[in-house]
Amino acid sequence: MLLSAAAFLVANWNDTSRGINVARLNRFPLTKIRSGFLDEGRRCTFDGIVASAHDRCVTLRGKGTEKPWVVYIGDVAFQQVYRADLDGNGT
Repeated sequence: MLLSAAAFLVANWNDTSRGINVARLNRFPLTKIRSGFLDEGRRCTFDGIVASAHDRCVTLRGKGTEKPWVVYIGDVAFQQVYRADLDGNGT
C-alpha cells in the first residue's frame, strides 16, 4: 500500500502562534535616544545602560532589580536606539 500526504501551511505574517493580529495592537510612542554607529572603543550611557563597542560588537550592560545583565549585539544593529513603554507600566 502506498500512502502519500501533502501538507500546506498558509499564514498571514501578522498572525503569531497565539493568533494575535499585530496590526490591531495599540501603538506605543517611541522616543529616539541616539542614532549613528558607535565607533570602536567608544562608550555611551542611556537609561542606566552602558553600551561599549569592540570587535564589530556592541556590549550592553545594565542592572535589573537584583542582578546585573549583559547583552551582546552586532554593531550594525545598534545604529538607532529608541525608548518605549512596551508593557504600559510607566517605565
